[in-house]
Amino acid sequence: MTINIKKTIIIIILALLYCFTGKLSVDFQAHVNLSNFGIFAAEGVSLAFALYFGAWVWPGVLIGQLVLALLNGFTPMTALEISVINSFEVLLAVKIFEIFKFDIRFESLKSLLLFALVVLAVLQPFSALLSNLFLLWHGLEAPKIFWQATFAWWFGNVMGQLIITPFLLTFFTHFASIRMTQYLLYAIIYALFLYTIEILLKIDNPMLLFGAALPPAIYVVANKSIAYGAMMTVVAAVISSWAIYHKTGPFCSGDTLSDTLNYNLFLLASQAIVLSMGALFEERRLREVKLQKAIDEALKTNQEQQMMLARQSRLAQMGEMIAMIAHQWRQPLNNLSLVNQLLISKYKKGQLDEKAITQFKTNAQKQIALMSSTIDDFRNFFKSDEKKVPFDIDDVIQNVIAMTEAIFKSHGIQLLYESQNGLRTYGYPNTLAQALLNIINNAKDALLSTSKESMKYIKIVTKKQKGKIIIRIEDNGGGIPQEIIDKIFDPYFSTKNEKNGTGLGLYMSKTIIEKQMAGRIDVINTPNGALFTIYLQEFADDAQ
Repeated sequence: MTINIKKTIIIIILALLYCFTGKLSVDFQAHVNLSNFGIFAAEGVSLAFALYFGAWVWPGVLIGQLVLALLNGFTPMTALEISVINSFEVLLAVKIFEIFKFDIRFESLKSLLLFALVVLAVLQPFSALLSNLFLLWHGLEAPKIFWQATFAWWFGNVMGQLIITPFLLTFFTHFASIRMTQYLLYAIIYALFLYTIEILLKIDNPMLLFGAALPPAIYVVANKSIAYGAMMTVVAAVISSWAIYHKTGPFCSGDTLSDTLNYNLFLLASQAIVLSMGALFEERRLREVKLQKAIDEALKTNQEQQMMLARQSRLAQMGEMIAMIAHQWRQPLNNLSLVNQLLISKYKKGQLDEKAITQFKTNAQKQIALMSSTIDDFRNFFKSDEKKVPFDIDDVIQNVIAMTEAIFKSHGIQLLYESQNGLRTYGYPNTLAQALLNIINNAKDALLSTSKESMKYIKIVTKKQKGKIIIRIEDNGGGIPQEIIDKIFDPYFSTKNEKNGTGLGLYMSKTIIEKQMAGRIDVINTPNGALFTIYLQEFADDAQ
């Protein structure tokens, strides 16, 4: 189906709806005994179609109004003039609402107020005044009733647009989210409820009807959407009009003026309250959606930052690893160099025999195996854990010490270790080892920056206390300045910029211990240095 055919169908549908609802409104008004009664539904239909589909629907308004005017006894010229006025009205409406960027979904109180203001003060004064001037010009309206007729025209059109247009626009714009079976069920139940009150029970108090009809509508609009609320206000208008048609209910007391005022006030007040509440609830829902989106984006950003920090920390650890491998390889490489020099010396002296070759091969293989073992140890140490497992705390700490002891000794730092056997926890052993490595490397940097000439040490003590495993890492590097001790676990916080410190080591250690190991880490100063204390859950063999 081409676009032109679709537009033609929509124009035909609008013309039919305009003519049908307009005829229904006129005939109904002629039947009842209310002054200035009127919901001229056709005006609401035309405005809704124009705002939703666009200004190109104006021929539907022209045709519908022309046929309606002819059916109601107007001369062809007068009918055409009124049709042109109403067609121009929808073009004017589209232009005004485009200028003010009107939200046809009615998802804000601002859009609702703008809509009401334009209808009351611009569109209907224009339409009612011009139409009645043409009627006066053609002698179809007496001068003495001009203003009364103009007001009645204005009022009927206003009621039609304030009640019908929001109903159709919210239905069109929320159609994808409306569950049609549920939507119709709400309409039927609400119609039966009002029918029972107004027609079967013949309630005669407008305030009692208002108090009974409003809470269900507000409840539905709060839990569903403004489209449901707009539908329920139309249902209320239909049932109340039906009650008036059958001369029963609270708007048929016999006092024409009071009945007119009560009827119109009921409809307008219901519409204003329900749509206002609906707009406020829609604003709240939109804020919640935006807030949730902001939270999701913040979480995503935080996860990306965590991954970036982890990568940077990993690179920093690899730098430490390379330094440790280099240190561990220094002795085997020296030995290989000596064996090589010995081989060359024997060759120059003519003493290179099978025994010398065998001795060279044995010594070289021994040193190469030692270097290969060192690589394997470091590779396993920095390999990421895939799943949580129970493990022995002593094994992890011994591995850390084995990796670092030689390079620490080269700096004159002793690693002291006091352990309580049998301490087991549950988690990621390699990850915990990397957290411990970050802490003792931080202690090493503190010790190297101090001018103390006494023995430098890092002491690790493990023990069990009240079902917790406690790991204490203490150094005698002089401690952490009190003004920064609360910041040392912050990302990118470093006191060693001149040494290219990343400020990630302690942050990653805290993250690993708290998030991956479900533990806790604290730091305090001691008389000689700093003391890091790690608390982990103890694992019992029967815990699995």
